[in-house]
Amino acid sequence: MPPQRTDMIQMPYGKGHLAFTPPPAVTSEVLYSRQKDGLDSPSGAVSDALASPLDTAPLAALAAGAASACIVISDSTRPVPNELILDGILPVVEKSGITRDAITILVATGTHRGASAAEIDMMVGKRIARRYRIVNHDCRRGNTRVGNITNPLTGAGIDILIDRHYMQADLKIVTGLVEPHIFCGYSGGRKALLPGIASLSSIRRWHGPELIREAASAPGITTGNIPAALSLEAARLAGCHFALNVTLNSHREVTGVFAGDVEAVHDAAVNFVESYVITRPVEPAKVVVTSAAGHPLDATFYQAIKGLIAVLPVMAQGGLAVLAAEMGEGIGDEGFTRLVRQTRDVVKWSRGLSGRSGFSMGQWQLQRMAWVRQKGCVHMVSGLSGEDARATFTEPFSTLQEAVEAAVARTGARRLVAVPEGPYVVTRAAGGRTG
Repeated sequence: MPPQRTDMIQMPYGKGHLAFTPPPAVTSEVLYSRQKDGLDSPSGAVSDALASPLDTAPLAALAAGAASACIVISDSTRPVPNELILDGILPVVEKSGITRDAITILVATGTHRGASAAEIDMMVGKRIARRYRIVNHDCRRGNTRVGNITNPLTGAGIDILIDRHYMQADLKIVTGLVEPHIFCGYSGGRKALLPGIASLSSIRRWHGPELIREAASAPGITTGNIPAALSLEAARLAGCHFALNVTLNSHREVTGVFAGDVEAVHDAAVNFVESYVITRPVEPAKVVVTSAAGHPLDATFYQAIKGLIAVLPVMAQGGLAVLAAEMGEGIGDEGFTRLVRQTRDVVKWSRGLSGRSGFSMGQWQLQRMAWVRQKGCVHMVSGLSGEDARATFTEPFSTLQEAVEAAVARTGARRLVAVPEGPYVVTRAAGGRTG
């Protein structure tokens, strides 16, 4: 067996990895997040944050006198250490006098499907799953109107409806992970409410095509990011007594814990995570190789698109992206899968969105795929059938090595950029250019 080249590059894929070696005469630049060690005692950090929060009273004081509580957690598409977080919050809430049967743990599904019993066991641990009431948010029913916000691009009002379990609770708590987000800058904080536990009608308007097409609606951008600002307005309308967010490194270890006022928590977590997720700037390349960072984000094409969006700043116009994502659950949910299969030219479809009546589930994600195809082509290695892979506006390959070699041959590239962590980093072009 021939020895492996030392310049082999690994890309996360499902719960494992795929690897490739750059073709001869092709130089490579690999962009990683900066090294950030995990905390020695994440549970201790959670306890400290709960006792000494940012810009609000400790959780124990806020819970005193409350008769009920709702704690919002992320769904199974996010690698959030929910069990760690809940192990810190739940004892404080109960010791303050709120009985266990008056506590609801609400899974922020947005428009995603509800978590199964097995997924809930995985997300929060069997002990918590057996002892506490855990409810999947349903964006189609059970939501209460809390007010109206205005889309500044159209002047249209957006009615904000939030899950009644949350709105009826005396103590409202949100949790989550702060990481780069495909169009909201960074996840976490206010996003647990809109879109996390909002109604379908509210989410649709928050995902309007005029908002998604904005240049500032992108990973790592907070200034001028309208979806982020609208989520914050919705959170203020719905109210939030306490937030706890964490940050992770590339090994999914907890690097920071931030608790307190929802705005202060998010600001602090973003400032912290930006210290290591923004990669060094490079010249855009004709070939970029990326992933959806493996499980759980590469379970569907819908989620894996985020890996492509992450590398757009370092992909040259007319270039080619190579995506490695397992997609064991297929293209996405039924509505998104139908939309993808019915769309022939994604760029043309995207340009006609503003004048088209109606709204399709997941169209915001397909709109972002159009961004990718406007810039270049995509080679993909996945678990999809060849027919389904071609339906996603990509060219399927059996191995990552073949996909990369074909991309180099097709573009004539003598240099490639690889971004193994995909959507968990923020890439930047040299000189601030977008490529």
